[in-house]
Amino acid sequence: MTRFPVILRAAARSMAVLTVVCIAGCGASREPVVDYAIDGPSLNGVSVLRATLESVGHSTRVTTRLDDELSDWAHAIIRFASTPGGPGRDEEMWYLDWQELGVGGSLIYVPRDCNLEVEYWDALLRSGSIVDPDLAFEARRRRDAAAPWPLELPAREERYPPDGWKSLDIGLEPRVSRTLSGPWAENIDVKAAALPLHDVLVSQGGKILLTANEAPFVLELIDRNPGRKLIVANGSFLLNAGMVNPERRRLAARTIEWLGQPPLNIAIVVGWDPLGGAERSTTLLDLLGRLRALRMIAIQIGIMGLALVFARFPRLGRARRRSVEWAGRAVAHAEALGLLLARTRDAARAHALIAEYEAGRKRNPSLQPGPQDPRETISKP
Repeated sequence: MTRFPVILRAAARSMAVLTVVCIAGCGASREPVVDYAIDGPSLNGVSVLRATLESVGHSTRVTTRLDDELSDWAHAIIRFASTPGGPGRDEEMWYLDWQELGVGGSLIYVPRDCNLEVEYWDALLRSGSIVDPDLAFEARRRRDAAAPWPLELPAREERYPPDGWKSLDIGLEPRVSRTLSGPWAENIDVKAAALPLHDVLVSQGGKILLTANEAPFVLELIDRNPGRKLIVANGSFLLNAGMVNPERRRLAARTIEWLGQPPLNIAIVVGWDPLGGAERSTTLLDLLGRLRALRMIAIQIGIMGLALVFARFPRLGRARRRSVEWAGRAVAHAEALGLLLARTRDAARAHALIAEYEAGRKRNPSLQPGPQDPRETISKP
C-alpha cells in the first residue's frame, strides 16, 4: 500500500516524458495533435492515463460505446465527455443499471471544460526554446487561435440527473486557480499546479475532495444508489499534456487510487454519444488523418504504385512488326536486312537484295538445307 503512489508517480513521469516527445516534436514547426480525449499522442488525449493505469496492474480499454459486453467486463468507468455539464438522461440511466446489475462499482465523469492546447503554446513560448522569429510568431498565432475554446463548446442541453452533475458560472472567462483546498490539496503546490478553471461544480451535499478558488473541483456524489461516483470539473490533470506537470500528476495519482486496488477492469469511454448507433471502427482514413508519419508513408507508396501502373500500361500507337526468326535459315539475314531497308522507304532496293540472295541460294547447293535440322547444322563447329 505504501509503494503504490511511488510506483504510480514514477510510471506517470516516464510516460509523460515520452508523450511530450511524441506531442511536441522538436519545436513549434511541428503542429501537435489536439483532438479531445482520444487514445493517441494528442495534447488532449488519454494515452498517458491509460498507460499509468496499466503500470499499476489494471486492465484497460478505450471505447466509444456503452453496451452489455462492457457492462459485464468493466469494474470501473472513466468517462471523458465531449460536451460540458453532466450526462444525458439515457446515459445516466445506463450507469445506474450498470452499477445495480453488473460488476460495476466506480464511475468517474469528466465533462469537457478545458483545452490544453493554449497551455502548450504558452509553455513553449515561455521556455525560450523558440529562437526563430517566424516560429515564435506562428506559436503565438496558434495560441491566440485556441484561446476562445469556450465559444466552440457545444450548446448545453437540459440534463436529467441531479444538480450534482450540473455546473455553475456558465460562460465565465477561463482562469487559473489561485487557491486549492480539501483532502486532495495536501502537498500540492498551487502555483505550480495552475489548474485551469471555467465552470464550477455544485456540491449538493456531495463530498468535496478538492476545491479551486473556493469552488468544488473534485466531487464525490453521495446518494442511495449503489456504486461510487466521482465528478472532476475538467480533465486538466488527467489528459496527456496535463500529466506532464508534476503537481497535476499527484492529483491524477489520487484519482487512480480512488478507483480501488488493482487489478480492476477499467474502461475509458470517449466520444459524443456512447449509446447512439453502432460503434464505428477506426478506418485507414481515420489513421491517415491523425498520423502524419503514416500519411507520408501512404504518399510514397502511392507514388511508387502510380509509377508501376504507368510502367505496365499498354503502349499506344502503331503495332511493332514481329522480328524475323533465324531458325537456321540462311536467307534470314537477307530478310532482316531487307526489312531494315524497307523502313528507309527504299522498297525496290530491299526486294532486289532478297531476290539476289534467293538466286545465290539456288546456284550454291551448300546453302540448301539437308535432311537434318538446319539449327543443328549451324550450331556445329
